[in-house]
Amino acid sequence: MNGIIYRKGSSVLAADIQAKVFAANPLYTAEVSYGTTGYTDNYDATTAQLNAELAGVTLDDVHFCTVHSQNGYSNDYCNIIDVDAPNTNYGNFYQSYPLSNSDTWYANMDRGDDMFEVAMVLYHIDKAGDWVVSLGYTVDEVDIDPHGSYLNGAWTDLKSSGAYADQIRFGVGGVDLAEDQVVIWHEYGHHVNYSLHPTHSYFFQHVSDLSVSSVMEGFSDYFAGSYKKTINGSDPYALAEWGLAIYYISNPTKRRRTDTNNTYPDDYGSDGHLNGQIFSSALMDVENEIGRFKTNKILLSSIAQWGNTPTLPSVGENFISAADNLYDDDDLCDCIINFKAHGLTQSSYPQYYVEDETIQSSITYDDVCAVTFEDVTIDNSPNINVVVDPKSGETTIVKLFEVKLGSTLEIK
Repeated sequence: MNGIIYRKGSSVLAADIQAKVFAANPLYTAEVSYGTTGYTDNYDATTAQLNAELAGVTLDDVHFCTVHSQNGYSNDYCNIIDVDAPNTNYGNFYQSYPLSNSDTWYANMDRGDDMFEVAMVLYHIDKAGDWVVSLGYTVDEVDIDPHGSYLNGAWTDLKSSGAYADQIRFGVGGVDLAEDQVVIWHEYGHHVNYSLHPTHSYFFQHVSDLSVSSVMEGFSDYFAGSYKKTINGSDPYALAEWGLAIYYISNPTKRRRTDTNNTYPDDYGSDGHLNGQIFSSALMDVENEIGRFKTNKILLSSIAQWGNTPTLPSVGENFISAADNLYDDDDLCDCIINFKAHGLTQSSYPQYYVEDETIQSSITYDDVCAVTFEDVTIDNSPNINVVVDPKSGETTIVKLFEVKLGSTLEIK
């Protein structure tokens, strides 16, 4: 319509497929560490312990596709096609895993099967895409190769043009990275970031800049970790402890979390992934106060204001500005407090003012950010108890505050 493609579809009817996947990763749901009996990679071999952590799920609206002359599977948000070595031809899976018999998928699926990573990507990208839609945003389909490199890494290649202008590939070798929900959501988070940025093609020319990569990695770590926290497990703030298990064993200082006390600029270094913990931890602290939906809504809304070369402090201010536009002072207060704690905003707290007033009944000021009193008197008949406990811990008395005999004032 008017030169714009609003929706792409297929004449082949999509199917809802019953399959088995890891809800997050097997270490998390089993509440064990890597190396526990049955919980190692062992060249993709499955075990009774790993199979016990599989969850039965529905893969929604799956259909066959041909994209860039590659055959594969698709859903509403992604195309599973071969992009990179080891050159897996997903069209060859059709006979073993047809759309007409979903029992085959469920009965035969385990992490020792190459189709397992396909199911993981189809399921978790669908969850991530639905989440973005629920927040009021849409993103384009993205091409994904679940077996996209011999290296133990995952990439989101975001370019302005070309046949594979927008693609995600997950590494194999050690634990295949598409076996970990956080890795899948993290890479898709880059795609969301790319799609919602007004000048994305220019913005992503600067991904080699430390400041830009720190922002992007923090965004995606939070985006992935926020969903992981909705699933019961042993450590919701750890990131990719299964997918990057072997890498972390060799590089223990590279482990990432979303609950650090890291601040800017004190903990800002030369590694964008580690710097991202400042941003992701600030976002998680906010989520723990105002909830997942509001935090993610503010975050996605703020992307439009980032500009082409954002920094951690600048996206912090963008987040606070978006929070101010979307929600009330109580939520804004929680955002400012937690972003200040990580050095990501200079914004002032919303203030509650009590001026020229005689307090004549007991009251507690605890649902506000900061309280300022000016010319206030506490009456003494009957006895009045006034408790001041603002979220920021800041109480200011500009002028006289008179506490009459028989009444009490407690400032926490």
